[in-house]
Amino acid sequence: MGKVRRGSAGGESRRRKRPGAGAAKAGGRRQTRPPRRSAARGDPGPTCGPPVAEATRPRTAAGLAKLLAAGDGAPEVPAKLIRAHIRAGAPVDDRGHLSLAAYAAWLVQRLEADA
Repeated sequence: MGKVRRGSAGGESRRRKRPGAGAAKAGGRRQTRPPRRSAARGDPGPTCGPPVAEATRPRTAAGLAKLLAAGDGAPEVPAKLIRAHIRAGAPVDDRGHLSLAAYAAWLVQRLEADA
């Protein structure tokens, strides 16, 4: 008696082929997609400021001054000025830290009140 072979009738393998495997573009090269950009992977793409997570994370006055100084062409904001704004009523958490988003909103309200 002969051996009984399990599998498909044509002797083909049961393994699945990867999508796109063996598919060739004209010219013999594989067609590939460019990588997707995703904010979840830390690549938000071109922006004009810090990512949202950085803007809402509470920071000390010195840390916020350092973050603001990191912008290209932006004027430097000394930590001393930010501390003066905290004494004037800028929103801080229970540890005395403030977020860039809350600080910016407070500055806008203050400018509108002065105008």
